Amino acid sequence: GDGYDSDSHGGTDCDDTAASVNPAATEVWYDGTDTDCAGGSDYDADGDGFDSASHGGDDCNDGLSSVNPGATDTWYDGLDSDCAGDNDYDADADGYLSDAYGGTDCDDSAVSVNPAASETWYDGQDSDCDGASDYDADRDGYDSDAHTGTDCDDSAASVNPGETENWYDGVDADCDGASDYDADGDGDESDVYGGADCDDTDATVWTGATELRDGQDNDCDAYCDEGLLVVGDLVINEFVKDPSAVSDTTGEWFEVANITSTDITLCEGWEVYDDDSDTFFVLDDVYIPAGAVAVFGRSTSTSATGGITVDYNFGTGMQLANGADEIVLFFDDPDGTPFEMSRVEYLDRPTWPDTSGKSISLDPDFQNETDNDDAGNWCHGTSTFGAGDVGTPGSVNDEC
Repeated sequence: GDGYDSDSHGGTDCDDTAASVNPAATEVWYDGTDTDCAGGSDYDADGDGFDSASHGGDDCNDGLSSVNPGATDTWYDGLDSDCAGDNDYDADADGYLSDAYGGTDCDDSAVSVNPAASETWYDGQDSDCDGASDYDADRDGYDSDAHTGTDCDDSAASVNPGETENWYDGVDADCDGASDYDADGDGDESDVYGGADCDDTDATVWTGATELRDGQDNDCDAYCDEGLLVVGDLVINEFVKDPSAVSDTTGEWFEVANITSTDITLCEGWEVYDDDSDTFFVLDDVYIPAGAVAVFGRSTSTSATGGITVDYNFGTGMQLANGADEIVLFFDDPDGTPFEMSRVEYLDRPTWPDTSGKSISLDPDFQNETDNDDAGNWCHGTSTFGAGDVGTPGSVNDEC
């Protein structure tokens, strides 16, 4: 009596035993009854052909016909359209949400790219999503020079253009391309490390440099100021041949004065001798500043020398005779003719002053290679030094 004939007798009432079931009734979903006789499943409220997952089906949202296992998922709209059960913000299903939607996956289209992935360097992909350049494997902030960067060793964070160079360790720490054995950048490597540069702290000193009159071996040929010195630049101006406070074998000394306005260094090529057989070569550089003096003695022990400081110890190589003798300062100039720089030929009294324990000193007013040939310009020193001998070793001579 619901007004609808039974569908088994040509009508449309799908259940003619229940007055609440007929085509005009309002469907009550999920009660197991096709109340409106529409013919669809009572567990498919959205009519998409899939029963609700809450009632034994697999439709995860039975209120939207666009959401069902047969639908194509539309990523990042907040809906699991295909009811696959995955996160709608993890399109590549790698377990990490897209960083465009609050996650940490920098490429949600590639399952191999996520924060847990191992980085594969130099493929152009930030596989581990750390935000660093894929061409900076050592993470020092500089891309590899093999991939248009400037880092010459992308396996060492301590090597990059921003580093301070640590010379002579074999590593181009600052990636400037220069040799690690050429600290002064003059193009010659240090002679300490197989090169030829005799002073790798000075760019003006190298094997191709022009020799200057500066007291240095500029061209690294083991000679100093060659071709630039002249006779008399250095003058022998004081000596003690017969000390009394100490032994002759340790207390003899002579002084060489630089009378020029330029520093001079005695290095290889310098020799001192007399006209007999005494001689010694200068084996260690002796630096004599402009206007200063250097003392050559037979010992470096101040107690043995009687209290003087010796700039060069010539030991037993030469003995100053207590009688007549010579002191000759000689320079073997490889760029010119070897020459005597200075010579003193002294005699006994009365021609020359000759008192044990006193220096024989050139008057400061006649301190040149011409006037030191005149015995009248020489006298005894008057100042006492050290253990009691008289002279001015290392200082300006007393006036005669």
